[in-house]
Amino acid sequence: ILDFSRYPEYQSYIPYVEESRNCPGKCTFCLNSCVVDRYQIVPMNVFEANVNNIENTYGKNACAVLLAANFGVSSKHTLQKLNFLKSKELKWNMELHIDNPWEEYLDDLVPAGISKLSVGFESASRTMLRKMDKTKNPDKYLERLEILLNELNDRNIQISLNTLFDYRETPETIAETIDFLEKHKGKYRAAKM
Repeated sequence: ILDFSRYPEYQSYIPYVEESRNCPGKCTFCLNSCVVDRYQIVPMNVFEANVNNIENTYGKNACAVLLAANFGVSSKHTLQKLNFLKSKELKWNMELHIDNPWEEYLDDLVPAGISKLSVGFESASRTMLRKMDKTKNPDKYLERLEILLNELNDRNIQISLNTLFDYRETPETIAETIDFLEKHKGKYRAAKM
């Protein structure tokens, strides 16, 4: 267990707990597409020890980050971790992908202390989503994103959208993403580019 007190001003650091490593997706823009390593879920006993360490070091009401390239890939493991987090008072920020089975654990996010969520949607251009290998079905993908935005808003979870301008963009594809962001303004706190 890391002794945070050895670090100057450790209380001002944002604590992180690693939930998983890498990503099973192979989006062509992402580092995970060229890293030769598999998606790994942090074992439950390690996850619990790290969460308890954050709680003991930063306090029971601390704000922390669930570190994952892609949180919530496996609904079974995600539900197990969220159920453990429900026994805590910690507040969490994390990142979620649209293609994950979030419907299966959506109602567990707030009781587990999830208060902020970054959604890596990248683009609202169907052309660019295909070129990036983000999804095979851009229409379904964007439909799921709209549903996710509404569901998270209903639960008062703060949303940031991660967007990406690919080197193959055109003025038309960029306009599609900007139009989507404008249409849904008020449903997300920030759009990070």
